[in-house]
Order: sequence, then C-alpha cells, then structure tokens
Amino acid sequence: MTEFFLNIVNMSISASWVVLAVLLLRLLLKKAPKWITVLLWGIVAIRMICPFSIESVMSLIPSTETISPEIMMDRTPKINSGIPIINNIVNPVIGESFAPDPATSANPLQIWIPILSFVWIVGIAGMLLYTTISYFRVNRKIGTAVLLHDNIFQSESVVSPFVLGIIKPKIYLPFKVNDKDMEHVIAHEQAHIRRKDHWTKPFGFLLLALHWFNPLMWLGYALLCKDIEFACDEKVIKELNTEKKADYSQALLNLSVNRRMIAACPLAFGEVGVKDRVKSVLNYKKTAFWIIIVAVIASAVFAVCFLTSPTTTNPTTTNLNEKMSLFIEEQIIEHHHGKYKSGEFYCTDFKVLGTRKDKGSTTVYMWVLYSEYDDINGEIEDVSGAHIPTVITVKEADSNVQYELVEYWEPRDCSYYAEDIRAKFPWYLHGKALDPEHNIKEQQANCDKKAQEYFSSVSDVGGADGPSEVITTANIAQLKAKYPQFFNVPTDGGLIVYIWQMAENSYKCYLANSNLEAVSDTIFDYDVGPTIAEMRAILTTYDIDKKDIVIAPVYNHLSSYYYKIDDAYRARIQELFWKDMESE
Repeated sequence: MTEFFLNIVNMSISASWVVLAVLLLRLLLKKAPKWITVLLWGIVAIRMICPFSIESVMSLIPSTETISPEIMMDRTPKINSGIPIINNIVNPVIGESFAPDPATSANPLQIWIPILSFVWIVGIAGMLLYTTISYFRVNRKIGTAVLLHDNIFQSESVVSPFVLGIIKPKIYLPFKVNDKDMEHVIAHEQAHIRRKDHWTKPFGFLLLALHWFNPLMWLGYALLCKDIEFACDEKVIKELNTEKKADYSQALLNLSVNRRMIAACPLAFGEVGVKDRVKSVLNYKKTAFWIIIVAVIASAVFAVCFLTSPTTTNPTTTNLNEKMSLFIEEQIIEHHHGKYKSGEFYCTDFKVLGTRKDKGSTTVYMWVLYSEYDDINGEIEDVSGAHIPTVITVKEADSNVQYELVEYWEPRDCSYYAEDIRAKFPWYLHGKALDPEHNIKEQQANCDKKAQEYFSSVSDVGGADGPSEVITTANIAQLKAKYPQFFNVPTDGGLIVYIWQMAENSYKCYLANSNLEAVSDTIFDYDVGPTIAEMRAILTTYDIDKKDIVIAPVYNHLSSYYYKIDDAYRARIQELFWKDMESE
C-alpha cells in the first residue's frame, strides 16, 4: 500500500507541473475557444492517473519519480524533483529530519509513510461519503418532480436549473423559471449533455478525491468547473444576436445560486462564476480561424511536452564519474577473466553509448572489449577475448558514492543476438549496438597500446617487473579484481611487502600489516602474487609514507631458483622495488 501511495504522490507532483502550465496557457489563449481550455485539463487528468508515459526529449516534466519507494530504506533520505535548486533546499532538511536512528538503524519514514497512506485512504473515503450523501439529498428533493417534456422535469424543491444523472441525464427546472429564461436555460443544459459534461465533472471530482492532499488539484478542479460553464455558454450563444445574448445574461443573473462547497454533481445553470460568465457572454465575438489554428497547435505541443516523461536514457551522456568508471571496469574484468586463455597481460576498453538513471540506479549501455595478450617469440599477440554490446546497471551503496552491481547483461548468441539487443537497448541506440565495427578500431588500438607498453616495460628489466608507471589509474580496476585481498590491508603501524624470487628476473610479492607477529612461510607457497610493478601500483592506493613501508625478501620453497638473502641481496631488492619511483 505504501508503494501505491508513493506512486500516487509522484503522479500528483507530475500533474502539479501540468496544472501550473495550464494556468499560464489559459492566459495566453484567452481569445481562443473555451473548449480548448477544457481539453487542456484533460491532460492534467491523464497525468493524475497514468503511472507511465512515453519518454521524450521534449518533455517539460522535471521528474516523474520525485519520491522513490526506496526513500524509506535510505540512510540519507532524499528526493529527486528534477530541479537542482529544489533538491539542494529540500534534501538537507529531509536528510536531517528523517535520518535513521543510530541505535536502531530505523528510518523514521518507515513509520510516517504508512501513517500518511492511511490518512490518504481516510481522506478519499471522506470525500466519497460526502458526495454520496449529497447525491442522495438532491435525489430526495427531486422525488416529486413532474415531467415537462422529453427528459426535462420541474420541481418546487429545485432552486436553480441543473443536469443530474450519468447514464440517462435529466434536466431539472424550478417552477419559477419564466418562459423568456426557460429557452436559454434548456439550451444551456442540453449543451452540457451533448458535450458529455455530466461525465466530465464527476470524473474530475473522482480524481480530486484521489489527490485530495494536493492544493493545486483543488484549484484545478475549481477552474475546470468554471471552464466547463464558459465552454457551454460559448456553445449556446455563438449563434445568438446581441439582444438574445443580453437575455441569456439576464437568465444567468436571475437563476444564479450561491454554492459554497465543491461538488461532483449536479451541473447547475448559475452555479459557477456568474459575474465573469455574464461579462464573457456580453463581450463574445466569434473567434478568428487563425486563432483557432494557433490554439490547436499550441495545445498539441503542450500535450507532447506534458504527456511525455523526461528521457532517463541520455544518448549524449557518455562520460561517467571516475569512481563509477573504475567500478564498471572491475565488473568487466571479473566477468571475463578466467573465461579465456588467460594471457600474461589483459586489458579492457569500454565505449559508452548512453546512460539511464532510474530509482537510484544508473544503467550504462556500452560496447565492451576484453583482450588478453602474450609475447610469442618476440611478437605481442592478442590471444583471446571478446567484443560485445553490454549493459551494466549499478546503484549507490552508500553516501560515500560506493557502488553495487545490480545487473550485468550480455546478449545471447546466434539467432537470439539481434533480438536481445533490440529488446534491451533503447531504440535510438539499436544502430550503434548492432554495429560491431563502429568502435572496434579505436578500442582495439587502446588495448594494443597498453599491451605494447606492458611488454616493453617487461623487457626493460628482463622480467615481469617493469616500471610502475605502466600501471595507470585505469589498470587499478584489473588489480582489484585479481588481488582484492591486497586493497584492504590495515595501515596502522605500517605495511610490509614480502618479495620472493621465482626465476632470474621474476619476482612475486605479498602485502601485510607490519604489526603481524609472524607470517607463515606457507603463505608464499603459490605463484599468483603480484609482480613488483603491480605491487607498486597497489601501494599507490594507500595513504601512507614510503618510510612506513618495509621491503622484506623471503624464500619460497616452491621456487626452482636458488638465491641467498643477505644484506647485499636485501639492498638490491630494495633498489629494484623502488626503481623509477619518486622519493617521498
């Protein structure tokens, strides 16, 4: 129920923007036919009940989900109004007022939103009860009405003429109506029936009951009732001469009623805005054809702008923030590594085609290239990998902008390939997603360059431990995926890097906290430790001085290479490890 309530609130907020736009357009289209204004309120009605709409770059709705259902679970509750200045004002207040209790980790909104949803239901029930009672009271009053002719009745209990009924509407007149006024009154009420206003007004009230908590909806309903009467007056008087218009205005004054409460029914002749209606009738002039055309075009543009939702998939947004890019690269490496030949060096390059933001998550549409390289007889060869359209959805895990993987998607092979892409990618990205040649040259060149740099650095030292500059910030993602245990070592008391030798120019490393009393020799009994260059790159992610890092050569009994650890050897390893690194 709470999620449904929040959906109603979000639809109400979206409809509020449309109400404000209609208020402005009513002024701009003041000389246009009044029926056009009534149609504009129909756009508001659609926004009030339709939970979805077509996305469009022309949409002027700032946000269709101002309040996410996840707000009840957020550690820092916030809204997304689509307008930064509103977010900046409101979110700090919400975050402070509804921050979870540290003792219980409970978000106060988990209590307040269910309470508000209950109050909302009570409000709906109250309005529907009021309408039902009002209907039966009116129906009781007209119980003694007598048939005049057709569907027209007269009653001594009726104060002003009105239409009542949905399926078979009837016109009720007071006995006091004189013959001169009766002609205009009946014409007006029959115009209501032809225009289906006896459906429009109750339906509008039903929507108002659903959105009773929104003051703009009350204003909108009041103006809808007023515009319905203006449109009906206009329909009746457009063929009348000046004298007849004066008689019609007099009938409005003679039969006006003072109704203080907004109601769903009936449609009373002199119920709404009599003073303004009299002025409109007396000043009425037939609308010029070009004004009608302009008004229709303006209404069509208005419908496109306010019936569509802002596009959440932005084909022009291809730049991700650094942390998200790094996280996505980690996911790509983790997804692909181990599936292929496992060459000595691997890299990834992804080309973002577009992004989508929805409910606190971000979906990235991209072309992913994963390549693995080996040095084969002096030639650097791309030995395995994949180039495939990929969709990755991530969400913020906490306020420090850490991310969690929601979905990693790739299309199925063979006959399903194109079908899957068309179903997953937005329509305007289909061409790029189905064209593997569009980005492959640039992506392949990027990976080839990284591979050349890597193997060139290896040859410089005769082994797999080249300068740390080869490992760039982007490559940190690869290291995190390959050696996650070395990225969360406590730094209290300093760090210690254990180094052992596997061959003449091949070294492996292990990272630990210096406070550890002892490290078992068996911990080094494997050949999957980072190279010296990789360990230097890993250390760049720590906020620690070089003097607080100890370099400690050790033996690995699995090594086939014999070496003696003495002072000279320790000095050589120390120099080798910090080679080409700037002094602290």
